[in-house]
Amino acid sequence: AAAGAELAHRLPVFPVGDAILEPFWPQGLGSNRGFHSALDAVWAAHVAAEAGLDEALLERHFWYDLMLQGPWNPGAGLLKPAEGWCADPVSRY
Repeated sequence: AAAGAELAHRLPVFPVGDAILEPFWPQGLGSNRGFHSALDAVWAAHVAAEAGLDEALLERHFWYDLMLQGPWNPGAGLLKPAEGWCADPVSRY
């Protein structure tokens, strides 16, 4: 309840896709990163409603940093199979 009251006064904006990360077209990652950054933003909005904006910003930064590490590389083993994906980043990274 307190987290909801906090959000009534502070509205979060979570950039996604090309607004959060300039695509590097030779890698062909623009659409993939855009999709995952959108789901990460949905998760951050959920966390903001449940735990507050500060916690949501920490979550968002954590998953953004992980996305930059390159889970798209098949050998890295950071990206989980798509069948179980949902907005929760733990289901994807």
